[in-house]
Amino acid sequence: MDLARWQLIDESVRDEITEEVHTAVAAGRHDFERVVRGVIETWADEVEDRELLDEAVRGVVAEEFAGHLAAQAGWPAVTDNDRLSLAMGELAMAGIVAREHYTCCMSCGIAEMGREISELSGVRGYVFYHEQDVERAVAGGGVYLAFGPGELGGEGERGPGGGFRGEGERRPGGGIGREIVEVLRRRGLQVEWCGDDGQRIEVKVNWQRRRFGWLAEHPELGGGGEREPGLTVTFCDQAWASGDEPVVMSAGESRDLLLWLTPRDGNFACFEGVAGSVLQFAWEGGTRLWAETPDAAAGWSSGRYVTLDEGLAMIAVLAEEGRIGLGDLGESEAVSWS
Repeated sequence: MDLARWQLIDESVRDEITEEVHTAVAAGRHDFERVVRGVIETWADEVEDRELLDEAVRGVVAEEFAGHLAAQAGWPAVTDNDRLSLAMGELAMAGIVAREHYTCCMSCGIAEMGREISELSGVRGYVFYHEQDVERAVAGGGVYLAFGPGELGGEGERGPGGGFRGEGERRPGGGIGREIVEVLRRRGLQVEWCGDDGQRIEVKVNWQRRRFGWLAEHPELGGGGEREPGLTVTFCDQAWASGDEPVVMSAGESRDLLLWLTPRDGNFACFEGVAGSVLQFAWEGGTRLWAETPDAAAGWSSGRYVTLDEGLAMIAVLAEEGRIGLGDLGESEAVSWS
């Protein structure tokens, strides 16, 4: 970054740009260019010289990316964010629509969740945290989970937890809230909740969201030489991102991708090993994760429903041993393509 050029921007604006960039990079949701565009859009009215703003923001974002990647190299193998994502996946499979980094705020989250649930069947409840929660968590606070029943309607006023309060009275925690807390704690997370369905569930997290694949790319990476052999990946997440062009990801990056894949009908990820073995995952109805390996010559696939933990273990087997681990889980179902 050209420090002399950076100094041309007002100091208070520089400080706020730096803080916004740190939050966006730590959130881990968007790639380099999208982070840059978002910050520029925020400050375009404050800095008249658009060329200067673009140059400055790109420099700050590149430095923040480099610092983030250096830091994550020393993180534990399983972070609080991993535990939270695993818990959300488990809740999804239990019929509770679970979303991370969901919409900009509480009101938008409740409205969007209502639309999602109206298109689903067999939903027992919902749970999510939104972008403002992420900002709080990055700053050192906890993540606050909104939750409620599968029917987003009825009498009473909606409380701050996303649940409902009848005539302003406190409602004891129902099954959904208790179930969410139990899953979070079983995953090793610290949770605080008063038992009131009108209050959100606080999850104590040390926010460490890894960047991987295209989410880790930035100008200061340089050539870096050839990538180590890994899995060739294609995927689609309708709520977040897609990769139609095959990319090579390490075992860890492939694991993170599946962990982040939104439990929504039609979202999928396909992993091909070095020897050509293919493992595919797809969410069905947002509550079940289907895993299969195709046999193009025979015109059918062999597959079964798996837990998120089983899926992550299968990715490790494919990356480390070059084989499909479906058989390790028991019998599979043959699905004809015709």
